[in-house]
Amino acid sequence: PLDPWNVFLKSPRRLLFTVAPGAFGWSPDEDRLSVNRQLGGTGIQTFELWDLAQTNPVQPIWSLSDATWMSTRVRFSDDGSSYLFAGVRNVNQITLNVVDVPTRALHASTFPVGTLPSDIDTDLPENLGAPSNPGIAGWGWGPDATRFTYSWRTGTSPDEFAQTLVNVRT
Repeated sequence: PLDPWNVFLKSPRRLLFTVAPGAFGWSPDEDRLSVNRQLGGTGIQTFELWDLAQTNPVQPIWSLSDATWMSTRVRFSDDGSSYLFAGVRNVNQITLNVVDVPTRALHASTFPVGTLPSDIDTDLPENLGAPSNPGIAGWGWGPDATRFTYSWRTGTSPDEFAQTLVNVRT
């Protein structure tokens, strides 16, 4: 196994936390850090979003903890001001959290999907045209990262879906 990584604050220099290699990701502007921590072999995970542009970050601005996830994805908007967590906890139940970093506003939703087993990897290049069974039909931000839209399968046929448009700041 690889050694854990230490994340330090630059000024004043202090250890913020330790994280496993590959269990974190930077926003495009490199001011935010997404972290996935596993609780020692239990399968229970905690996801955190840290805003390192703050003067003295001592706690994450968003977290989702104490859950076992079958599949998860995290994404940042192109400008890094909005963050998406998507996870499948039960076979056909998806949880979405969208965080607006400047205001700390949160859109949280959990919903069942009509395809079994559901897959949330629809935006990965290797799934385009692949024989997958996506639960999420699509997601993405508008030109302004305060707008986020997603759609999901509500039934087993390709034309059974619902969609939601979110103003993340409200």
